[in-house]
Amino acid sequence: MAMHTSPGRRLARTLFAFVLFAAIFGAGCATVAVVAAQEARPPATDPEKKPEPDESKPRGPDEVYQPLPADGLFTGTVPERTYKAVILRAPTFDGDDDPEAGLPVWAKPGAAGLRMMLEQQLEYLPQVFHERSLIRAERYQPQLRLKEIPRAGGEIKTAQKFESLEHAATTFGAEYVFLVSYARPVEDQPPVAAIVRYRRGHGVEQHVTVTLERAGKPEADSLLVALEGAVAAITSGIGAVTKADGTIVQVPHAPVPRLASQDKSLKSLMEIRAALERGQTTDAWIAWEDLAKRETAIGRAALWGHEVFFALAGSGGTPEEMEKMQTRCLQVAIDGLRHAPNDTMLRGKLCWNGFLWHGRRDWALAGIKQALQVQPLNPQLLEWYTLIANYTDLDRTSQARWIESQDIARLKDGRVELILGNTYFGSGQYAPGIEWYRKGIALAPDEHELHQSLGQCAVYEAERLMKTDLPGDEGKAQRQLAEEMFFLAADSIWRALELDPIHDIEYYADYYIRAITFNYTRLPTGTTDLDRLFLMWAVRDGLQTSSRSFKLDRLVEKLIDQQRLTSRKLARESKPGDADFAFQVQARLVFSNVDRDPDETVHCLWLMQQQGLRPLRYTGWMRTFGPLVKEYKPEGEGKKE
Repeated sequence: MAMHTSPGRRLARTLFAFVLFAAIFGAGCATVAVVAAQEARPPATDPEKKPEPDESKPRGPDEVYQPLPADGLFTGTVPERTYKAVILRAPTFDGDDDPEAGLPVWAKPGAAGLRMMLEQQLEYLPQVFHERSLIRAERYQPQLRLKEIPRAGGEIKTAQKFESLEHAATTFGAEYVFLVSYARPVEDQPPVAAIVRYRRGHGVEQHVTVTLERAGKPEADSLLVALEGAVAAITSGIGAVTKADGTIVQVPHAPVPRLASQDKSLKSLMEIRAALERGQTTDAWIAWEDLAKRETAIGRAALWGHEVFFALAGSGGTPEEMEKMQTRCLQVAIDGLRHAPNDTMLRGKLCWNGFLWHGRRDWALAGIKQALQVQPLNPQLLEWYTLIANYTDLDRTSQARWIESQDIARLKDGRVELILGNTYFGSGQYAPGIEWYRKGIALAPDEHELHQSLGQCAVYEAERLMKTDLPGDEGKAQRQLAEEMFFLAADSIWRALELDPIHDIEYYADYYIRAITFNYTRLPTGTTDLDRLFLMWAVRDGLQTSSRSFKLDRLVEKLIDQQRLTSRKLARESKPGDADFAFQVQARLVFSNVDRDPDETVHCLWLMQQQGLRPLRYTGWMRTFGPLVKEYKPEGEGKKE
């Protein structure tokens, strides 16, 4: 399970923290821990300061750091084309954001197993990669509740197009949307799950249904067998080539191992994942021990065990206790590789953690090379490899150059360009970072992460140029370039906001304000830009003054009072279906807090609940106002706007 925090925050840490985040939350991983990020300028590397190589002081138990199991390693090839996918789960009609909430308790492990099995299957396909940020996907899903989508229990037609799924594909810059839905049981019949494979611009390409029977009946793995068949069918044929004689050639990949060997294990896997998502590491540990009693030869169980002990190792305790958890984390993964040698995520995360905790550089590099044999040019593996190889001198330029040397032109999906942009961004070399982000956008024009990263990097480059203040023509040229960078930043961040007006919007709104005001030094002259400025300021903090906005306050002091009235009016008049409704309703919610109007707050939260808008602010405030929102009934046709 992959999560993502923007480069501006990620790079604000030390290099070590940055690479830790990149490794833990890379594409396709099963990690569910949440790391809070702090905003600050990314530090430039001091080339004169070179810490002593970690490998000169190897730590940890030598018996653990033996050559990793290599029997059964698959030799993969680089696919001719790659496809981005996003997995979404259709919410129920009753207002619950959890798509599995309406299922009987006994059916939920099967539903969770179906989801995890689909994630694993996609990880093993070198031609498919899925959305890095599962938080974005989870926040997006509620918007599908009231939309026309293909659902379990209804008629699903091949080639049928859906505006809602086209929108989802655009939002995530994806070629494929895998939509999972459930039909509630009727009388004594078990519930049915459906997976739709929807291709952008083509419509429904494939769909399967599977009955979520009770676990262990009639055989101990009957449910698993049914789920495996459904997942294999829904992913079959992606990227396949039809030869002149009609022969279909599938993209070669390593054999996909079983998620579990018996149905009962699905409940433990579900409990582990849920506990980690809640941050309850002890509960996750208990569920893992229950799983380990049954699954002694399943690699995916080892990956979840690795996640559990990784979380426990970082949850505090004495140095001895932490060392014990680290060792068990590593050993569980090593044992898993004996049964699933081609699990590149398990092998990669194991190697990264061995390097992180004990400085086992050569051991880690050898293990990642093994993973690269299975999936050559896998961007996540390339990133891990170069971060470990070049950590000893903190030379991010050499990291970037090593990645560039790996025949990356064969990958045309923007992922490597994103890594290179992040690498240069983190070194304080903003100009080449901007160049690589732009190259990535040329390949993946709807990739949210590329747009917001480009925008942030361009802000820093513009601010750097403005500070130089050289005399004469050279200084004039630099100031002109700085203006171009600010405009580029504003356009890029706005595009990211258009693609996803929900995810981390307060953070990106702040960057947009910095960009469009040239770091709070001038107001935009165009009406559109000025409107966007005040809208993002309203979303960020309700047009309030603060220590960080004092320069902006001076620019608008003659019009801010009237603008506060105008912005409130626009927010209240905005209706679902308006182009900027997602922004305006968030601004309205913030205004209700500024005005200390709890009735307005409840109404705004109700509107957002109905429309499936789930920014972080909504989630937090629903903890307080949730019961009131649940009981809320708009007057007449709805509250007077």
